[in-house]
Amino acid sequence: MRKALRNIVQAAVAVPASLLSLEQWIDRTGHPLLLPFYHTIYDGVPQPHIEHLYPLRPLHTFEADLDWLLRHFQALDWPGLELHLQGEPLKKPSFFLSFDDGLRQVADVIAPILLKKGVPAAFFLNAAFVDNRDLFFRYKASLLIAHWQQHPPEKVLYRSLSTVLDQYQIPAGNLPGRILAVDYHRKEVLDELAILWGLDFSGFLKNYRPYLSNDQVFDLLKQGFYIGAHSVDHPLYARLSLEEQLRQTRESLDFVQNEFQLPYRLFAFPFTDDGVPANYFKDHRDTLKVNASFGCAGIQHSPFDRHLQRLPMENSPQPAAEWVQNAYAYAWLRSKALGKP
Repeated sequence: MRKALRNIVQAAVAVPASLLSLEQWIDRTGHPLLLPFYHTIYDGVPQPHIEHLYPLRPLHTFEADLDWLLRHFQALDWPGLELHLQGEPLKKPSFFLSFDDGLRQVADVIAPILLKKGVPAAFFLNAAFVDNRDLFFRYKASLLIAHWQQHPPEKVLYRSLSTVLDQYQIPAGNLPGRILAVDYHRKEVLDELAILWGLDFSGFLKNYRPYLSNDQVFDLLKQGFYIGAHSVDHPLYARLSLEEQLRQTRESLDFVQNEFQLPYRLFAFPFTDDGVPANYFKDHRDTLKVNASFGCAGIQHSPFDRHLQRLPMENSPQPAAEWVQNAYAYAWLRSKALGKP
């Protein structure tokens, strides 16, 4: 039912979004706080670990996004957001920017742009991947598909690869589709495929270095940016037990806070917070000692204390001017469809 409702509302968004100004949509929805987020951007350097997972926002589009946001919203830092969470009203529409997965482009490309434009941001790291110690299983899948494009397997190897996928009960289909169907709980199959295929994930980590190093994280902190946790190794929380959800959150928060000597604890859910039970949030502040947590369900209020929903900017090729306005229209239509004020 939720998916059907979403499809109906999204189909209706294009018509009303342009009927009101952004300011009017903000007023109607009661959402003066916007929380856009990205993973990385495309600056002309190939990113084979990502390119088969989701579209990357080009550098020029990202800069245009920031310029548009700065014209219509005030950029918030973490202390400003903290004051708002404590109950201080926003004096004007504001945005708090964040980036997930702790990728190297954050230091190399993104941070210099943000500094130039005066935009604060938070960067969320996975404890297992910082300093390129390990690789996210979805990035392994993308690398395998890139390898498939460059080195298509001959019949004997193809049968061997298919046999491994069969053993793990990966649904039938073409090889790239089956690779993308591998989930967190069967992620070891990706390592087995890589060994058979002669793909070296360790070599990729060593030579490409997709993640931020510890030194780069410390530099980002010195530059005035903020660091948060993003779980230990990026599972889908809806498919974990409550105990494992809490462990992933607690250990990643402890790692980030202790490793980088942080006075705050920020957490962004990997993938999505959809399906996370209310029990998880019951003692959110007291047990996990989270100052703020973030989902990615777009523009909407959360029923949980200090939990905020962000807008994924990579979900549309539209420029921010269109994507954000459509998101506000969607938020208003969704609230009406659900009978909310």
